[in-house]
Amino acid sequence: MTQVEVKDKFGHNLEKAYDALDSAEKSLTQIEEDTLRRASKIYDDKGFEYFDPEAALKGYKGFPDLTLLDSIARKMIVM
Repeated sequence: MTQVEVKDKFGHNLEKAYDALDSAEKSLTQIEEDTLRRASKIYDDKGFEYFDPEAALKGYKGFPDLTLLDSIARKMIVM
């Protein structure tokens, strides 16, 4: 798929994009998949882009570990 097709089909939904991969292309562990799914919900709502006072007051407890998320992103870029 082209970049535009991916954007049009999946938008900001990382979970949906990952689920659409062929099983041979999926390389994330279960913990990484769970982290990606948590991040997808936040990213889809632009939660990484805009300040959310409620999330800040809760110490960003609903957010995934950013070190693990960075590792996932690097792993997927290399694919």
